[in-house]
Amino acid sequence: MRQNRESIINTNLRVGRLFKTAYFCLKEAKTIQEEWESYITEATNFAQVNEVTTAITEEIFTRVTPNFRTEAKPRHLFATAITPDGPVNYLDTILQDTEILYVIKGEPGCGKTTLAGKIAGQAQTLGLYTEVYHCAFVPQNVDIVVIPQLSTAVANLSAPISFDPECLGSLKSCKEINLSLFFNPTIISVYSDEISSCRDRFNAAFNRAVDYLSLAKAEHDLMESFYVPAMDFTAINARKEDLLARIIKYAEEN
Repeated sequence: MRQNRESIINTNLRVGRLFKTAYFCLKEAKTIQEEWESYITEATNFAQVNEVTTAITEEIFTRVTPNFRTEAKPRHLFATAITPDGPVNYLDTILQDTEILYVIKGEPGCGKTTLAGKIAGQAQTLGLYTEVYHCAFVPQNVDIVVIPQLSTAVANLSAPISFDPECLGSLKSCKEINLSLFFNPTIISVYSDEISSCRDRFNAAFNRAVDYLSLAKAEHDLMESFYVPAMDFTAINARKEDLLARIIKYAEEN
C-alpha cells in the first residue's frame, strides 16, 4: 500500500473529478428537460388527461372495499438507475406478479408522473399497501406504482426506460395510455424546432454523463487494484458468515 500511495491519491482525485463532471452533465440534462417540459405542458389538454386519470382510477379501484382501520404505509423505492452502462431497470422482477398493467407513455411534461402519483395516493387513501418506484433522474417523480393486493401496476415506460411487458409471464391485461394524444397540434407545430432541439440536447447531455460515469468506474477499478493485494479475504468471509449467522438467529428468535 505504501509504495502505491501516490497512485492511490491521484486515482482517488481523478475519480472525484469524473463523478463531478458527470453530475454537471446530468444537471445540464435536467435544465434541458425543464425547457422541453414547458413546451409540452403548454400544448397538453389537461382536462383530457384528468378524464383519463379518473377513468383509470375508477377501473382499478371499483371493487375495492376501503380499509380505514389501518393506515396504509407505501414503500418508496427505485426501479431504475443511471449507471456506467447507461440506464438499467429491474422491471422484470418488480412486475413479475403483475396481472393487470397500465403503461403510461408520452413526452416530458404531459402528466405521466402526476397520473402515477394520483394512483398511488388513491391506493393509500383506500388502505392498500403499495410499492412506489421513483424516477432515478428526478427522484421526486413517481414512475411506477405496484399494488400487490390487486395484482395491478401503473408504469411510465417512456424513454429512457426500455422494457417489453410481453416478457411478464403473469400478465393477463396490458393497457397503454399515450398522453401525447392529448396535445394541441397547433402549439406542437409552433414549438416543433424547440422540442426537437431539446430532445437532441437532452440525449447528448445524458449520454455524456453516462460516458463520464463509465470513466469514473474504470478509474475506480484501477484504484481497487491497489487495495486487493492487501486485503485478507479469508477474514472478511469469516466475518460475513458470522454476521449472517447472527441475523438468522435474531430472525428465528422473533
